[in-house]
Formats: sequence, C-alpha cells, structure tokens
Amino acid sequence: MWNKLTYRKKNLLLLMIVVVLGFLAYHKAIKGTLQVMEDCAQLAKQVEAANQSPERLFALEQELATINELIGTDAEAVNEAQGQLMDRVGTYCDQSAAVLKEFAAPHQYIANNYAIITSKVEVEGDYLTLLLLTDVLERDFNASSLTSVRFYTKKQMKTKKTKLYAVYYLQNIQKL
Repeated sequence: MWNKLTYRKKNLLLLMIVVVLGFLAYHKAIKGTLQVMEDCAQLAKQVEAANQSPERLFALEQELATINELIGTDAEAVNEAQGQLMDRVGTYCDQSAAVLKEFAAPHQYIANNYAIITSKVEVEGDYLTLLLLTDVLERDFNASSLTSVRFYTKKQMKTKKTKLYAVYYLQNIQKL
C-alpha cells in the first residue's frame, strides 16, 4: 500500500501524522509543564508577599497613626483643643491690638462614624494683626485644623468708622 501512494500523498500523510503527534505531545507533556510553571510563579509571588507582610503591616500601621493624628480621634483631645484655642486666641489678642468679639460654642456634625466639630472665633483688628493671627492658627496651632477664614468690614454708626473683622473656622474630625 505504501508503494502505491504518490510522493505528494506520502508527504501530506506524513504532515498530518506530524500535526497529530505534535498535538498529542503538547496535550500530554508540554501543557502540564506550562501549568506547573504558572503555578510555581504564583506560589513564588505568594511567598514574597508573605515575607513582606510584616513590613507592609508596619507601614500601614504608621499610615493609620498619621491619619488618626490628623483627624484627631481622641475625645479628650477635642475638648482640650477648645481650651487651647481659647488660650491661644486670647493670648494673641492680649499681646496685639486685636479684640476677641465672639467665641461660639462648637458645632458638631455626625455622619458615617465620624464627628466633625467646628469652632467659630470672631476677632476684630487691623489687617496685618488678623493676618498674623491667621498665620499663628494655621502654622503653630496643631490641636485643630484651620479650615476657613472670612474677612468682612462693618461700619459703626456712632463713630462713622469702618472696622475689620475676621471669622475663623477650625475643625476637628473624630472617629466614633
């Protein structure tokens, strides 16, 4: 039978046998080897991640501590911040030409397991004095964050003079 086939048919038959044998070899030997190599690479990544987990945990704990420091999670720190704010603004007003007009009770807003405590302080003075107080509250006062400052003028009817006022809003964020 092999002798009756032409060279063209013999080559075609040989090509089909090579393709079938290649397909069988891939599925029986090579496919399993590639799967084992892929599994080995994944396990190596897991081992590397496990080796780095204490370092990553330490970094995450530091990041959490930094965030808690920024938002002020201690209830005592929030109450203490009100006293510190009063002392800081009162001392500054005594040392400069500024007058503390209003120190409102703090406003508290609770949402999503966080309490946002906003303090409002109103001070009267000249522009430079109020600007320096803004700088003091922004740079040196770490108990609360200065979130907003509003400058406005009010004309006094008796003296016919215009006075400059600044309203400072300071916030503490507390995790409940």
